[in-house]
Amino acid sequence: MNVLFIGNFYPEALLKSLLSESKGRIVFSNHIFEKNVIKGISGRENVNVTAVSVPNVGSFPGKNKKLFTRGENYKEEGVQIQTVGFLNLWPVFVVCRRRALQRLLVKILRRSAGERIHIILSAPEYYAQAALQNSIRLTGADVCTTVLLPDIPSIMNDNLPYKGLRRWMKHKLTVRSMEMLQTWDQYILLTPTMTDFLPGGCRTMIMEGIVSDNGGECGVGSFTEAPSVIAYTGVVDRRYGVGLLVDAFKRCSNPDSELWIAGSGPMADELKRISGENPQIKYFGLVSPMKAREIQSRARVLVNPRTSEGRYTRYSFPSKTMEYLLSGRLCVANMLPGMPEEYRPFLIVPETETVDGLASALRRSLEMPVEEAILFGERGRNYVLHNKNADIQGGRILSFI
Repeated sequence: MNVLFIGNFYPEALLKSLLSESKGRIVFSNHIFEKNVIKGISGRENVNVTAVSVPNVGSFPGKNKKLFTRGENYKEEGVQIQTVGFLNLWPVFVVCRRRALQRLLVKILRRSAGERIHIILSAPEYYAQAALQNSIRLTGADVCTTVLLPDIPSIMNDNLPYKGLRRWMKHKLTVRSMEMLQTWDQYILLTPTMTDFLPGGCRTMIMEGIVSDNGGECGVGSFTEAPSVIAYTGVVDRRYGVGLLVDAFKRCSNPDSELWIAGSGPMADELKRISGENPQIKYFGLVSPMKAREIQSRARVLVNPRTSEGRYTRYSFPSKTMEYLLSGRLCVANMLPGMPEEYRPFLIVPETETVDGLASALRRSLEMPVEEAILFGERGRNYVLHNKNADIQGGRILSFI
């Protein structure tokens, strides 16, 4: 079986320089998700995987220091990785990305002439769908297309802070993306409700998440360290409950507890000010995935404060919760509409999605006896490792496509 994966993950060289070159928000959750999918479907007998990426970097000059993003070509654990280079200047970067991706896809499809190719598209943006459609038409390749849909474009773009020409352009591209989304053979979805936006009767598979251990174990000894650390690693945005978390921590804190927050986003400046005023709150700013895992491993409690406010929560699964469960720590999180009930036994769920509700859940977590906390965290970790690991989920994907 020949599999071509198309996504937005960061290649190895770019990943090393991303933090220093970027000026704004960076989201690593999609990068981790796609890399786990690639790991899950590769390394199997009679399965050849090529992975292509258009890295999701911010545009020059406002969000990135570099005008041009260079392509990379290397092999990683038996998978040929190819990323496209493009002029990273708004608004022409949309056209540049589409053309660069299309050129690469045409080359790959022509090299595989006469063989059936199973394509997994994990980038539902307009430029990626257009590039793939054009490449198939130009080459006449024998393909089966599967869209791995992490988000619904029209839902995720509801509250983007764009104005004027940029907002108009984003709206037009989103409308076109949603039209093109109807044209593919089959779909892998995070939640069953995503079918609301797809053709009736289309073939689908539900896969809310995928994890990879990477050989790492969190040290249980950190549960006994003082102070008791509560941590959040992700986008710092009030829409995602970060303001709610800060208020809840202030309401439940004791002299021995600390709140650690890492990530970029609209609340960055506010968190710098808050951490300067309150020694129990530490803001690390934007950090690498490795540093984020280190912060998680040193915490007693990990919090995903996102509430069910906003219609997008019905059509998404919070990858942050899966990541936190993998860490083996106590995980405080709301049961959002898109989350299966099977996760509830492994979470400390606030009784209400309010400051008081979250504060109460944090207090319960901090007061839990060490032995009980260790067992609780281990149960959650074992659940995702044994049921949602890359090998199992990758096998499901290959059987589906």
